[in-house]
Amino acid sequence: MSEASKKKQQSSVLYDKFNVGLLLYVLRKSFKWFFLFMLLSSGIAHIFLHFSTRIYSSKGVLIHIAGEEKQSLLGLDKTLPSQNFTPTDFQQDVRVITSPIVVNTAFGQKGLNYIFYEVGDFRSLEIYPNPYFTIDSFYQDPKMRRVSIDYSILINQQKDSVRLDYIYQGKSWGGFLKPGKPYVDENIYLAISNLDQKLLEESAENQKSILFKVYTDEQLSNELMAITSIEPNKETFAIQVSARHPSKSKAALTVELLMEAFMDFHLDQKMESLEQSIAFLDQQIDSIKPLYDDALIAVRNAEAQKGYRNIEALGGGLYQDVKELQKKLVRIEYVTSVLEWFAVMVQQEEDLSLVSTQLSGEEFDGVTRALSVDEILNLEYEKESALMQVTPEHPTVVLIERNLDKARATLIAQVEINIDKNQQERDAVVAEINKMLEELDLLPLFEAEYLRLKRDYEVKSSFYNSLLDRKASFTLSRAGIVSDYIVLEVPKIAEEHVAPDDSFIRFVGLAIGAILSLILVVFRYITHKEIINIEDITSQTETSLLGVIQRYSEKLPMSSIVVTNRPKSGISESFRGVRSNLEFLEAEKGFRSIAVTSTIPGEGKTFVAINLAAIIAMQGKRVLLVDVDLRKPRIHKIFDLPNSAGMSTLLNKRSTKEDITFSTPEENLWAIPAGPIPPNPSELIGGDSFVSFLDEVKTSFEVVIFDTPPIGLVTDAIPVISRTNNPIYVLRADYSHRSFVGHIESTKDNLKVTNLSIVLNDYGRGVSGSYYNYGYGYGYGYGYGYGYGYGYGYGYGYYSDPDNTRKKERSSLFSRFRKKT
Repeated sequence: MSEASKKKQQSSVLYDKFNVGLLLYVLRKSFKWFFLFMLLSSGIAHIFLHFSTRIYSSKGVLIHIAGEEKQSLLGLDKTLPSQNFTPTDFQQDVRVITSPIVVNTAFGQKGLNYIFYEVGDFRSLEIYPNPYFTIDSFYQDPKMRRVSIDYSILINQQKDSVRLDYIYQGKSWGGFLKPGKPYVDENIYLAISNLDQKLLEESAENQKSILFKVYTDEQLSNELMAITSIEPNKETFAIQVSARHPSKSKAALTVELLMEAFMDFHLDQKMESLEQSIAFLDQQIDSIKPLYDDALIAVRNAEAQKGYRNIEALGGGLYQDVKELQKKLVRIEYVTSVLEWFAVMVQQEEDLSLVSTQLSGEEFDGVTRALSVDEILNLEYEKESALMQVTPEHPTVVLIERNLDKARATLIAQVEINIDKNQQERDAVVAEINKMLEELDLLPLFEAEYLRLKRDYEVKSSFYNSLLDRKASFTLSRAGIVSDYIVLEVPKIAEEHVAPDDSFIRFVGLAIGAILSLILVVFRYITHKEIINIEDITSQTETSLLGVIQRYSEKLPMSSIVVTNRPKSGISESFRGVRSNLEFLEAEKGFRSIAVTSTIPGEGKTFVAINLAAIIAMQGKRVLLVDVDLRKPRIHKIFDLPNSAGMSTLLNKRSTKEDITFSTPEENLWAIPAGPIPPNPSELIGGDSFVSFLDEVKTSFEVVIFDTPPIGLVTDAIPVISRTNNPIYVLRADYSHRSFVGHIESTKDNLKVTNLSIVLNDYGRGVSGSYYNYGYGYGYGYGYGYGYGYGYGYGYGYYSDPDNTRKKERSSLFSRFRKKT
């Protein structure tokens, strides 16, 4: 093989050139699969949507209104503490809404612990509320809570009782129960009511199987929180609560209960702060009330004994100054008592967000600014956040605890400093009062005693009335207190499901069908290794292309002569072109020997041989067609000749040439059949008898054409090819593999056959038809249109070895259907 030929073959092996004709052919052949894939994927998507569980969503929105703005909107008492609401406070509220205390309060004792499922043929779907009956009372052994038990209840139409069954500890339990007659065994107690059997009349079924499970509060909370989503908005201080569930009602109820529980918890926290303040004031009032009563009685007794005198006039402005100092003294003592109480609360690690409410009012304006309450609140928030991720023994939590202890100690120290400061101020006020009282002591004894009693009464009265006024203010505030959160959007029962997404699932189904179709097209394109155009041959070999035989327009049961039946057809012109090109090939003077072979069965070598023989005979030349395919002879079937004697008996020297040569219906054409199948065809053809036969026919015929076996399967054709003038190698379009062209080159090199030529048969078949239609020509000086529908009788199973042959083309289901219709 020459270097140029090797390079061509190497280039063909890669075959990385994009072929539009092949792509269009593959697309056309894959259209039915595209339709089937799309239909199948769409059907699967439809089935998935039909049997998938519909999920419904419901949502509600809570929003926080800042303290002063809210008090202004709602007209609340300004004595309430108005604290700035920070993002940190909002994050803490978001954590509160998902905390166990709020969740358990929301879902507990609401009848949600019983989860009902309606049993179907393919799935069990949770139903809420249960329309068939109501569970009035249920009790089960506490030991049964450790395992999950399915309680099955069978409802039959037109029966006043239901059947209960369950399995516990490997044993089946059950019995009948009905409204007013509960079921009792050693494990459970169950009573139902509102048994509604009319619902069964609306369906085709006359019975319904219901499953229910009993959830603990913790299991229920985990179950419902798994379907609940909390989405905070830090900019607007809004919290969106949403839930997704197969039941529309349960999704809406879950959101509603959680929002209500959070608002109630938030309100209870504020109420607890006010209650602590009111309780402290009650304690102070109860302690000062007896002293106030005694002071009042003493003044009234003194006035009753001596009569009323205008003591203020006797003392001038001195008595009025004493009264003002006494009021100041009352305020100082009140602030001191509150600070002492606050210090105790700090030591007991009470919630400072509630305790610090007592430090409100004008008396504490200078005190609260000096206290580091916010630092403790921030540290407590950090501690709660850390405990959500680590254990209390974690170094991070331990460090926060230490910082909290230091902050509390600092706060207590700050409180004690304020207490000492108030004490010093009190001592100064007391000293000033005593100094003024000494001046009043210069008055007469009675007046002085009366003045002392009245001064004591007024001090206690002022303190007592101040406590009453403050309690009244907190009591009024408690009556008007509401949560800092309001409902911005009420949860509603959904009308449309949110999952699965019908449009998306259908789109995915179509996309999968399209992807599978694309994969099929790419696979067919990549794996299509057959010869589809003339370039597939010329790019791999320097062997001359003798001609191209177009596809015949009719289906033939077996190889037969078509050039004489339709002499003006395109296929006849194809064979005339081959005949003309043969004239340019070397041959003996007055005699030409031709051997026709192929790589595998089904490529049309016999068809080419008989029609080439017929088209040459039409020139008036004496042509002999010899069947040397001794393993699978066909010439005798085509011409309806006897096969009891032939080439096999001639080569065995049991017959003569005259005995086995038969005339055919075609003028100037004779044929020799293969004869009985011998056990050693290769040895017969390769012997001297064949050489003698070839020399003998030269005297009687001008052209002899040998139909040889496929050279790719057996070696029988090698002696014939080596001894003939013009060996022809037949390739079939869209049937012969491109690697067969390389086999031609190896045949030439191994056998030293330099005069080998190629005929491309059945051009217009399959992809090659697309190539011709898109303008591919031959370049041999002739051109004509091509038809469709040509077929062969050659099948598979050559020499009883099906693994070495090409499978016969089978018409598709769609093609058969078209033929029938």
